[in-house]
Amino acid sequence: MFNEFKKFCKTVETPELDSWIEWYNTNHKGAIEKATKATFAKLQEMRRNIEEIKEDDVEKWIRDLVITKSFNGLYLQREIIKFIAAQKNSTFRESTKEEEESKGIDGYINNVAYSVKPDSYKQKRRTLEKIEAKMIYYTKTKTGLKIEVEE
Repeated sequence: MFNEFKKFCKTVETPELDSWIEWYNTNHKGAIEKATKATFAKLQEMRRNIEEIKEDDVEKWIRDLVITKSFNGLYLQREIIKFIAAQKNSTFRESTKEEEESKGIDGYINNVAYSVKPDSYKQKRRTLEKIEAKMIYYTKTKTGLKIEVEE
């Protein structure tokens, strides 16, 4: 959509809403209606799928989130901090105090605080809590992990 607006702006000296609407409708006949139908169909499909959800499905999802994903995430945090400390030939410790964890600190390497997050956290970081620690980002790959350390 942004590129379409840029094309439009090249055709007029001073863009105005009315001329944008006219230009868009002329150059993309039926696009709004097509998008409306596709979006509405997807919403109808979502509605049907939601109606099929059973309490057992929710419990399985919650168990996976709370038990499996939490375990995997905490295990990865510890192993990543341990690995980086070994690479630096340094000491490490996991965060132990509730106060440290509430600040997003997952561990320390040579007494420097680190927070371990999946790579996807980078996009969210501006809107989430402020973490006063060096960041370690990881990406799961087919063969293991790709690790990026903020220095």
